[in-house]
Amino acid sequence: YGDHVTAVNSIEVVLPDGSLLRTGMWASSTADAAHGHPRGFGPDVTPLFMQSGLGIITKMSRRMSPRPEMFVPLRFRVQRDEDLVPMIDATRTLMLEGTIRNIPVIGGVLGTAAMRAPRASWTDADSPIDEATYRELMAELGMGWWNLRAALSGPRAIVEAQLERIREVLTAAVPDGEF
Repeated sequence: YGDHVTAVNSIEVVLPDGSLLRTGMWASSTADAAHGHPRGFGPDVTPLFMQSGLGIITKMSRRMSPRPEMFVPLRFRVQRDEDLVPMIDATRTLMLEGTIRNIPVIGGVLGTAAMRAPRASWTDADSPIDEATYRELMAELGMGWWNLRAALSGPRAIVEAQLERIREVLTAAVPDGEF
């Protein structure tokens, strides 16, 4: 739940030259609790190896997250291109105040359409997809022009309060947006 990369304490990586690198507390051969401590020695280079080709991760220690009392996937969609900026601004507010604690994703309908079928299923044109076709995709896939995805987890009372705040902020920013 939340940002998975920030839950990583230490990793062991095989570098391109075949040498082994340990980060975090695993950098010390005498650290018995390296897997459970998030800090290490000096700068943390662990993020350099997350989703990169700089090495092969062979071991990883991660903080365990207890199963939350409540988990709520959040979706919010807007129907016009010009609603993107207010939606981003509202999402930023919610992140800065800690209401949204994970990494939200904002995308258009084409990304979802491309995961479901090849472009030829939607259009046979060699040009960019026109607005009419784009709107047909929106209707068929039940999506907006722009779509926000995030998730909330934690104690029921807190998640319910977060949902109320999210509805308040996003609806004020984009009154015709849909949850």
